[in-house]
Amino acid sequence: MKLPRSIFYFILLLILALIIFIFIKVTNYYMNAPTITSKEIKNEDILTFLIVGIDDSSSIQRTDSIFVVMYSPKTGKIFLYNIPRDLRVRFQYQGQLIYDKINHVYFKRDIFALRGLIETLLGIKINNYCIVTYEAVSKIVDLVGGIQVYVDKEMKYTDNAQNLRINISKGLQTLDGEKALEYIRYRSDEEGDIGRIKRQINFILKILEQKDKLLKMKKIPKTIRIIYSKVKTDLTLLDFQYLSTQISNISTDKFYYDVLPTKPLKIDNISYLVPLNVYGESYAQFLIKKIKSFLLEEKIDYDKTITVEILNASPQKGLAKIIRDKLIQYGINVIYYGNSNYSSKVTRIIDRIGNIEKAQQIAAILRTKNIETSLNPSLAVDVTIIVGEDYNISVLDY
Repeated sequence: MKLPRSIFYFILLLILALIIFIFIKVTNYYMNAPTITSKEIKNEDILTFLIVGIDDSSSIQRTDSIFVVMYSPKTGKIFLYNIPRDLRVRFQYQGQLIYDKINHVYFKRDIFALRGLIETLLGIKINNYCIVTYEAVSKIVDLVGGIQVYVDKEMKYTDNAQNLRINISKGLQTLDGEKALEYIRYRSDEEGDIGRIKRQINFILKILEQKDKLLKMKKIPKTIRIIYSKVKTDLTLLDFQYLSTQISNISTDKFYYDVLPTKPLKIDNISYLVPLNVYGESYAQFLIKKIKSFLLEEKIDYDKTITVEILNASPQKGLAKIIRDKLIQYGINVIYYGNSNYSSKVTRIIDRIGNIEKAQQIAAILRTKNIETSLNPSLAVDVTIIVGEDYNISVLDY
């Protein structure tokens, strides 16, 4: 007796589902890693991931990009924290403690040493890691049919040693995988690494905008193939299944980003960056606590925050709003922002209540140093920010 076609397809679907279920369970077991949906992780308020990008075409695989991604399933907010690759760190290498740039840790040690350093630096626990190759980035871009970006300047650069050739024209461009790599690697302009970080963030946003294409049923097998062949990770298939569901609900208006606050340092003619400290304590860890609070709160309790006003005394239009958008990511209560009645050549952070520490915290976020005290409780703010002509907006716009 011949089975009806509908029943045949139903049985086939059940068999296929069973095979996939067994494959996922076996894979997760042998990878010996708890899934994000497991009991020990499921109750965590914030999931934290280490994402590093490496150049797989080079024999020396330095981490070209280092990001800590913090995600709150409760609020749907996601925060991308860039760790500058020139950050000076200390770690064990060949039986002794050495100082070197953080982008050398993966090459000289491994991903676990890098993760441990960043956990100590930020005072956090990182759940999982992903090591993304340039080839993976290129293939993902091609999978979504390219990304459209506005290139604000002509990009031309050649480095035969790295087998790197960049040639992108100014204007609105649709970049395929190869051109997208050129876009995110370019740093041969006056902005240097800051400009590159800005482009990398913009690239991530463009991919996020096209997440639906990656998560379409017919493209899921290709996406998984890319992930498991071109990405090294301790995430399991169940983790990716869970994350794909979460990513489908993430909107770009809940996507925030910043870079680790640092200051320059030169030793033996080598340029480094070192973390900022306030009163001898790590400012990076202080900001992480603020970020965690911001990620978890549906609404900010402004009674517990620093209250500021922002006055734009520079000729740059819209600067007060840009600074305001950055400050609210740290839970800062901006009660007013707008243009000043007078111009100022210098940016000033003014303590209005006799609590200089609050002014120092604002100055560290904005990467500026001019702090002063001028008491005026009648303004009903803790700090006044006077944005002067000297303020470089590029320190925020990445």
